[in-house]
Amino acid sequence: MATPFLWKLSSQKLGFFLVSFGFIWGMMLLHFTIQQRASHESSTMLRQQILDLSKRYIKALAEENQSVMDGPYVGTMTAYGASP
Repeated sequence: MATPFLWKLSSQKLGFFLVSFGFIWGMMLLHFTIQQRASHESSTMLRQQILDLSKRYIKALAEENQSVMDGPYVGTMTAYGASP
């Protein structure tokens, strides 16, 4: 008679464990999803800042090299303003 009772008890323990594990797994998945979205937004913002700074650098480099008469390709060295 003790065997069915123990089997029921272990089944309840297993069920409780699975429900608890599923809840914890779901919460972690939600946490990492939200964290990834915030990281993606900051990554996009950083990418845009890098592109803007690169354009400003290339423009400044082209303006600096316009007055240098060191060869026929000095002004085109930066490819700023070059038509594709």
